[in-house]
Amino acid sequence: LALNIARERLTTLSKEIILFDEILGYLGEALEMMEIPPEPPEQAGRSLYQRLEISGMKDQLVRRVKDVKKNIFAAQRNLDLLRERVQVESQNKTDQLSTELQKNTKNLCSLQASNGDTSRSLKILQTIFAGMIAFDILDRVTGEWTVIDTEWMEEFV
Repeated sequence: LALNIARERLTTLSKEIILFDEILGYLGEALEMMEIPPEPPEQAGRSLYQRLEISGMKDQLVRRVKDVKKNIFAAQRNLDLLRERVQVESQNKTDQLSTELQKNTKNLCSLQASNGDTSRSLKILQTIFAGMIAFDILDRVTGEWTVIDTEWMEEFV
């Protein structure tokens, strides 16, 4: 869940950085096409021209565009770093899930072996109980059924 949120935010940041880069390109083009008007001949116009610092405005804007380019480059580097961190965390999560899956598989294998042992023990007990029931039924039907009175048992004992 957290990885999905991080990926969504990285996508949003990536789109925003791309938009800022495009806007910066447009600003750069506009600055290249921008022409500084000449200083007006009348005193009031010159005073306003100097007060607004129109002659140095283009240079300041060019410097600001360079600064923004540097900031966008740094943001792209940070975004790359964040992507790398998300990828590492995703790999860690995958490794953790793989380890848990291996543990569960080992547990299932041991439970299957235990189940096989239990099944064999149950079959042995069923055989013993079937024999006991058979001899009990034979004893009830015949009355007193025993092998002690037989010839082969007398020779054996």
